[in-house]
Amino acid sequence: MRSKIQHPSESRTDYTRRCITEVRALIDDAAQVLVVSHIDPDGDALGTQLAVGQYLRDLGKRVHLLRDSVIPDKYLFLPGIQDIVTASSMPDGLPIDTAIVLECPAVDRMGTAARFLGNDVKIISIDHHRDSSEFGAVNWVDISASSVGEMIADYFHEVGYQPNKDVATQLYTAILTDTGRFRYQSTTAHTMRVAANLIEQ
Repeated sequence: MRSKIQHPSESRTDYTRRCITEVRALIDDAAQVLVVSHIDPDGDALGTQLAVGQYLRDLGKRVHLLRDSVIPDKYLFLPGIQDIVTASSMPDGLPIDTAIVLECPAVDRMGTAARFLGNDVKIISIDHHRDSSEFGAVNWVDISASSVGEMIADYFHEVGYQPNKDVATQLYTAILTDTGRFRYQSTTAHTMRVAANLIEQ
């Protein structure tokens, strides 16, 4: 059964906690995980991809960070950026059982990395776009979030994962870029609290 997006009668807090519980359950059962974002990646895509990748490795998972497009030079400072490799460099039949798709409203936005999503792969979609489709086994879509980086920071807080300096840098970059350096209307008081916590970490 596919997890639905937020029900009109469900509070954002309850919806977030439900999604986090469902995401965590799939991750707990996973062994080899694909983590991917959209083509032409920005700071939110790359920062969250790296942060989620490190979290999974800390859980003892085998992780594959893939991309379709060239990484813009301005993001090459991100810790671990070299770990995101091109999907075309990977062989067919990559033995993944779970895929975490970040900031992709539809599968085709993944580009060539979509070829690894076989019928037996459980998909977790985490997004904040209004046009996000329900293509995952779990679909956590929060259109009130400033960024997927903010959502992942909330996830880490809820599950008790303490980001190290590198992960905090990755998530702060994700939030900073997707809020236009905290200038966009999507920036909330919660966004600023999350960013402050990342700076402290």
